[in-house]
Amino acid sequence: MIYGPINNDGVWRTRHGNELHTLYDKLYIVGNIKVGRLMWLGYLFRMQEMDPCRKLTFLNQQSLDV
Repeated sequence: MIYGPINNDGVWRTRHGNELHTLYDKLYIVGNIKVGRLMWLGYLFRMQEMDPCRKLTFLNQQSLDV
């Protein structure tokens, strides 16, 4: 399912909550998004240690302090 922005006549806009409920017949939207995030996290855990996407996701936040 796609919850992201849509293109109307060359102008991009985000979908609003009532539009999502109408479009997807009141499915549990927040739950579906959370499940998708957990699936992505599982994918990151299975990646190799040196993969740039994994390194950025699990970067030690203390190393960002200046």
